[in-house]
Amino acid sequence: MSDDVKPTRRAYNAPSRRLQAQATRARILAAARQLLREHGYPATSLTMVARAAKVSVESVYDHFGTKRGLLSALVDAAVDPPQFDEHIQAAMQSAEPRQLLRMTAEFGRLAYDRSWDIVEAMRGAGVADPEIADAWRLADARARAGQAVVVQALVQRGVLRTDLSQTEAADVLWSLTAPDVYRMLVVESRWTSDRYAEWMADALARLLLRA
Repeated sequence: MSDDVKPTRRAYNAPSRRLQAQATRARILAAARQLLREHGYPATSLTMVARAAKVSVESVYDHFGTKRGLLSALVDAAVDPPQFDEHIQAAMQSAEPRQLLRMTAEFGRLAYDRSWDIVEAMRGAGVADPEIADAWRLADARARAGQAVVVQALVQRGVLRTDLSQTEAADVLWSLTAPDVYRMLVVESRWTSDRYAEWMADALARLLLRA
């Protein structure tokens, strides 16, 4: 009597599928970033992104949903929230206020150096797209909230200038580290990003700390 032998089914390899999905996502983001840099947001279609990434348009939709979703993902990938949190935590360990502000300036420089093309694309797209303008405002609000811990640390250490309220100090920090200052100094005036970070750290110390 012969035994019924069932073919062995190949085990589903979840880690392998996740890695494949991550690689596809990264390839789509890289293609989208290059196309946005070359053509701008309005002229870049998801079909163009799919073709450049060598994937189907359906795959782009599966990963990002819409073109707005793709742009938001590019912003998140460029800013890297986990790294931001780690940087803030490291900065909080500094007992020296000037070092804390220097690390804040350095992080801003690194973020802009790495993502300036995405920042420009998002701001430009926001002129014609209210939803992207809202996304930009949300990202800006997150950045401002993250900076609040820096000002709070200065208050707790008793080093904030006496003629500034905590709210005013947060306004100063937010305005100086905003994209416009980086654009005017690094992009348009051709400062090196090292010089920008050095100047920013000094300016923050002069404007926020007691003499």
